Amino acid sequence: MNARDNATQPVAFFLDDLPALLTALNGLTVAQLADLRDAIEDLRLTKVAAERDAVLAEARDRLAQLGLSLDDALKSEGQDSRKTSRHGHGPAKVPPKYRGPNGEQWSGRGRQPHWVRDLVASGQRLDDCLISRLAGG
Repeated sequence: MNARDNATQPVAFFLDDLPALLTALNGLTVAQLADLRDAIEDLRLTKVAAERDAVLAEARDRLAQLGLSLDDALKSEGQDSRKTSRHGHGPAKVPPKYRGPNGEQWSGRGRQPHWVRDLVASGQRLDDCLISRLAGG
C-alpha cells in the first residue's frame, strides 16, 4: 500500500497510527498540503461556531430560568469590576504630592521624573517639595 492509498483511509486509522499519517502526508504536494490545511481550518471554525452556538443557547436557557437575559448577565458587577483593574481605565489619577521649582508635579508613585532626580542630585531634599509643606507654610 503506497502513501496515496493511505490518504484515502479513514481518519481514525491515522489518529491511532501517527507514523502512517505522516507517511501519507509526506506523499502530498505543497499545494495539496495547503488545501488540506485550509479544509481542516474551515472544518475547525465550523465546529467552533456550532459549539459556541450550543453553549450560548444553553446559557440563555439557564439564565431565562432565573429571569435574566444574556445581556443582563454580561453587565454584572464582575464585568464592571474589570474596568478598575490595573490595566483598565481605573479610578481617577492620584493627586500630586510634590511640586518642582518650575511648577512640575509628581504623585510620588512610579519612576522619578527628571526634575526630581536633578533636585536630589543637587543636594536638595525631596521633602522640601511636598505640596502640603509648600501650601501649609
